[in-house]
Amino acid sequence: MKKKLLLAALLFFATSGLYAQNTLGVRVGVLGGYDIEVSFQATTTNGGLEFDLGPCNHQDRDFFDFIGLYQWRWDVGHGFCGYLGCGPSLRIYTDHDTEYNPLGIGAAAQAGISYQLPIPLQLSLDLRPSTDIFNLRALYWSFALSARYRF
Repeated sequence: MKKKLLLAALLFFATSGLYAQNTLGVRVGVLGGYDIEVSFQATTTNGGLEFDLGPCNHQDRDFFDFIGLYQWRWDVGHGFCGYLGCGPSLRIYTDHDTEYNPLGIGAAAQAGISYQLPIPLQLSLDLRPSTDIFNLRALYWSFALSARYRF
C-alpha cells in the first residue's frame, strides 16, 4: 500500500506537466526523534510541491509518515532558495499501542533554505512542525537535512 501511494504521487507529477524541475532524494531529520523519508519535489509556476514518505519516531511513538506540502519559494541568490510551505499529513502508527487509533490525520508547516550545487544535486535545511488533529493531538518537530538529485 505504501509503495502504491508513492508510485501514484510520482506518476501524477510525471504526467501532469506542472513542473519545470523535479528533485528526488532523502530527508533525514532530528529533534525530539528522527525522520528518514524519501523526498520528492516538483516545481510549479507559482511555487512548488513536496511529498515526503518514510518511517519516523517522535516522543517514543513509531509511525510511518506521508506529508504533502505546497511551498512558496523565492530566489535568495548564488544558488540559494528560501521556502515556506504547509499541507496535510497522514500517519500510520506502528508501535501497536491499543490506546489510540493507528491512523493519524493532521497538518504540517515547513520553513527552509536550499542550495543548488553546480552538479544536479540540491541540499536543503528545514524546520517542520506537524501535528495530529484527530488522533493523539500531538505536536512533532523535525529539523532536517535533505539531499536530492535534480532531473
